[in-house]
Amino acid sequence: MAKKIMAYTRGQGKIALGSASTALAATLYRDFETTHSLFKFPVVEEQDKDSNLPTECLLSNHPQRLELLRATTLFVFDEFPSLDREVFEGIYKEMKQFQNKVVVCLGDFRQLPPVVEGGDRAAIVNASIKSSPLWNLFRVMRLNLNMRLVGLYAQINQMSEEEQRDLENQKNFARTLDYIGNGTHPQSVDDEFDGTGAQILPMHYVKCYQSEEEAINFIYPNGHDPILMQSRAILAATNKLVDEWNSKIQAMNPSPLHSLYSVDKLCEVDDPHNTLRSMLSEEVLNTFDHSGNPPHKLNLKVNDICIVLRNLNKRAGLTNNTRVIILHISRFVIKVQTLNQVPSIHLIPRIHFKFRLPFGQSYQLSRKQFPLRLAYCISINKSQGQELSKVLCDFRVSPFTHGHTYVSATRVRHFNDLAYIVDPNSFPFEPNVPYINNVVYPELLI
Repeated sequence: MAKKIMAYTRGQGKIALGSASTALAATLYRDFETTHSLFKFPVVEEQDKDSNLPTECLLSNHPQRLELLRATTLFVFDEFPSLDREVFEGIYKEMKQFQNKVVVCLGDFRQLPPVVEGGDRAAIVNASIKSSPLWNLFRVMRLNLNMRLVGLYAQINQMSEEEQRDLENQKNFARTLDYIGNGTHPQSVDDEFDGTGAQILPMHYVKCYQSEEEAINFIYPNGHDPILMQSRAILAATNKLVDEWNSKIQAMNPSPLHSLYSVDKLCEVDDPHNTLRSMLSEEVLNTFDHSGNPPHKLNLKVNDICIVLRNLNKRAGLTNNTRVIILHISRFVIKVQTLNQVPSIHLIPRIHFKFRLPFGQSYQLSRKQFPLRLAYCISINKSQGQELSKVLCDFRVSPFTHGHTYVSATRVRHFNDLAYIVDPNSFPFEPNVPYINNVVYPELLI
């Protein structure tokens, strides 16, 4: 849709520009940038996320970009619901309220909202464009047809009875996904959980497992098969589960293990007498970890599946959360191949990361390490925007924010390619029917 709108505008001799809230989403289009890049927002590094820096464009430092933007007729924003309202409000102010311009914003408000680290429901809702005064200026247009099902129903006369039954099941699955996204499942058991917006849903329509062995046999039936693994993943709600699964699946890889160690140092510390510096030796710094950064000891093998932790080469599709397979490991570079629609091979060096230590804003660690993490299992947040051939959702720890359940269930096209592993105690209402949490904030829906 976005491509057609932009092609029509450009066909009239006018300028059309597109952006997406994440680099991964931007790679789906030939000439999209991230919203931060297009409008020259400073990228807020991990060490500054808790600061009170204003969200402002820096277009005054880029006069040629400002001239291009002011000459543009059409702006397209993809994955718009994930964009923090402050970013769009800053763009709106800088672009003089988009006078004489057309703005088209695409996205599904049932998916994950802007991430607010440590934020509660009120903070998450407040970060959404839905809470902005500008929301009243939008005209909402809904896409109500499932084009995949429409295409299949057009061929129904050529289908066997088994294929027709499968199509009917797909239709029911699509309806169930709508129920999950909208928080309107007719068999749900409401449980407001102190205002978190949770419902408890019965999982009639997908496979459910209680043991890890059965679950692994579903997602990786051939053991460590690099070809099969390229389009499959386990999804989990917490980073602890992600790390546990990745260690377990990597152990199936017969390749030799390479332990790659980072170089860590304090790069900022409020310590005039060097007391803390003497206590925080390099050995101590090595023990700190952060989910958005690689660990000090990065254990990798050839044929491991990983995600990239930084935007390295957007034009080549090597962006944050891009899945890659490792081809070769050496001391200074790691050779990888991307697992997107147009695979490409890259050499990845060590780069610098910075993050705050858990002692307050004055303590910052600098880590030089390869920007990779194992991705046999990834968090639900990182899975948004990725299409996979098979998914196992580990819901032994329940989804805890708006869109978690919906996003995890919509990574595959067919319900037979989706399965859950659940706590054996999650069968409170019906025998052999597990129930899972579905968190929906109605105030974020349209």
